[in-house]
Amino acid sequence: MSFSCIFENKVLNGLNDCGVDISSLEKSDKSIGVAVSGGADSISLLFSLSNLFKNKNIKIKVITVNHNIRAEEETKGDADFVVDFCKKMQSCGKNIECKLYEIERGKIFNLAEKNKAGIEEAARQLRYEAFEDFIASEKISFLCLAHNQNDKLETILMRFLQGASCDSAAGIPEVRDLYIRPLINITRNEIEDYLKENKINWRTDKTNFENNYFRNNIRNNLVPLLNNNFSGWQKAVLYGSEKNEMDSKIIDSILKKIDLDVNNQEVSFSRAMFASQMDGIKIRVLLKAFNLAGINQRIPFVFLNDVIKSEKESKEFYKEFSDVTIFIKKDIVLIKKSLKKTTELYFSDIIEESCNMQFPFGNLCIQNKGDFITFENNHQKVDIKCKFPLRIRSFYLGDEIETSSGIMKKLSDVYSDWHVDEEKKYLIPVIEELNRKDNRIVCILGSFLGFKDWVVK
Repeated sequence: MSFSCIFENKVLNGLNDCGVDISSLEKSDKSIGVAVSGGADSISLLFSLSNLFKNKNIKIKVITVNHNIRAEEETKGDADFVVDFCKKMQSCGKNIECKLYEIERGKIFNLAEKNKAGIEEAARQLRYEAFEDFIASEKISFLCLAHNQNDKLETILMRFLQGASCDSAAGIPEVRDLYIRPLINITRNEIEDYLKENKINWRTDKTNFENNYFRNNIRNNLVPLLNNNFSGWQKAVLYGSEKNEMDSKIIDSILKKIDLDVNNQEVSFSRAMFASQMDGIKIRVLLKAFNLAGINQRIPFVFLNDVIKSEKESKEFYKEFSDVTIFIKKDIVLIKKSLKKTTELYFSDIIEESCNMQFPFGNLCIQNKGDFITFENNHQKVDIKCKFPLRIRSFYLGDEIETSSGIMKKLSDVYSDWHVDEEKKYLIPVIEELNRKDNRIVCILGSFLGFKDWVVK
């Protein structure tokens, strides 16, 4: 048996393990979905499924999401590669359709700032919103994701280093609702060998080699260290993951017996019930309530633990984190998703080349002058020693800028010194240089609204 046949049998076994009944799927009017990025994992998944379903009455519907985080030629290149790959397979008689979802440039950065979260987490949230829309609109039975065994190992290491609970430390589940992972027991080496044998190219995301992302740091530094010094660590970690998954099922069985009242984006439950639980169960009750309230971001353990301590010590109180509000009253605990409206004055855009753009504070001409970039409108011109890409955005609480003495000063204090009124704070453009690890603020263009400029030398 050829390696390709062995690989495709592994994918078939992965489908079976995920609960996919191919004969039932063939008889239904639904399709199977595949999320494809253009990388080796998702291309191997799509190609192997197309071979497995070649003579079956099963349509494969592909979704590819352009996150618009990287440079235009890279991110558009990935999307075009997936669309073209699907067209080639269609021409070979494969029953495949492809749908491209575009996330507006800057939207992921805006969400990360709003939620005080990382770029990866914000991208994941918007990606899964696209997945949910795709599943509903395209009548998808299952959406296949291309996470493999290496991804699972990396995730377990990440969760361990983040101090995760046993359910998170179990890593990536094979099945979650309509999301399935047929490659979860297949290694990345097997995936690449399969594609090479079939002479299939794939796209490589250059940011995979940038270690300022937590997962990349794990993949590029910690995993090679473990491989070189700790023989057999992969099996030990995977066995530990299985044990954590067993523990999680015990906790899930307890949670099923706890009544949570869901009303739109509000979830409430008995305070007496909550107070009677062990702290570990209280954490899971809160996390489940957040999920039911439509809150998808990761909630820090420090915040959860603070809620538990406050419930023990206080009669009534409320706490906030990002767009989460918790009210603890005499008899009930109420969790709400805050419906905060972004001010109309708020703006944020990624600038990668010379251009003219319209902002709430007016038109801005941005020109690359070699070592300097010039920002100019009808009244003012400012030269800044920096390079593309840049982000031009409005002020956020907690923003800091470097002083001439090298210490950091809060922008709120700068604006106070300048006597800027509340509304104009959000109109003054703040410039970040994105090719630096810390995305530091290099300038406040105060002169555009009649104040000083603050340029970091």
